[in-house]
Amino acid sequence: MANFKQNADGSVGIISDITGVESFRAGGPKSIGAPGAGVSQALFSPGSCIKLGPIAGLVATTGGAIAAWTNNLGYDILIHRCVVDPTTASTGAANLTIGQTPTSITTSSTNILSATAINATTVVGATTQVKCKNGEFITMQGSADTTGLIMNVYLYFVPA
Repeated sequence: MANFKQNADGSVGIISDITGVESFRAGGPKSIGAPGAGVSQALFSPGSCIKLGPIAGLVATTGGAIAAWTNNLGYDILIHRCVVDPTTASTGAANLTIGQTPTSITTSSTNILSATAINATTVVGATTQVKCKNGEFITMQGSADTTGLIMNVYLYFVPA
């Protein structure tokens, strides 16, 4: 038998009676802010995937300028895959980088997806092995103007 747990972020977890460990999480908060606001809350899909978006590109190229997410799950995660689904291409010839950082939501990092062209609607992705501790950050930034870009980012993970 399993127990259900309502989490502070609005998601529901299924907790094993035997191990006491969350084995499944579903639901989550509605996204806040308009696309391109620079920060998007995570929406949970069944299984271990976090969807960030829709996210809009912009002129700024500083760390976390396109988007940032704070691991608010209550536990550390191991990200093993990242998929970027651009529904509308960037009008410029910019590269997108995504990374984990313990520092802040405005710190650049490239350890998840490094300098990948984002001026087409081709789905891109990366296989990775990155630990994101509870309270750490995932940041996204462009190498140049990413105006026009609309994308969803999917982070696949397992609990650490």
